[in-house]
Amino acid sequence: MKNAIRHDSVSIPLADPHFWTMQGCVRVAQLCDALDTSHGVNVSTPFTSLAMGIMQSLRSNGHDKDDHSGIAEWYEMVNIIKLQ
Repeated sequence: MKNAIRHDSVSIPLADPHFWTMQGCVRVAQLCDALDTSHGVNVSTPFTSLAMGIMQSLRSNGHDKDDHSGIAEWYEMVNIIKLQ
């Protein structure tokens, strides 16, 4: 996804709402807009890039329709822990 953003081909992941779902498309579009704006003014955006990575991981693991609990599940998966 980062390469798509850097090469101005962001429309590719947004073109298929069946892949991202409509809500996912909106979220990805917002993240891409934030990244594009930050690159335009040479500002580092580590948290926005992290959020994009989290969304891609959630999608690839079948949690694309989850609410914020999906982020907690991602955190558990990455850190090999169980949140209480």
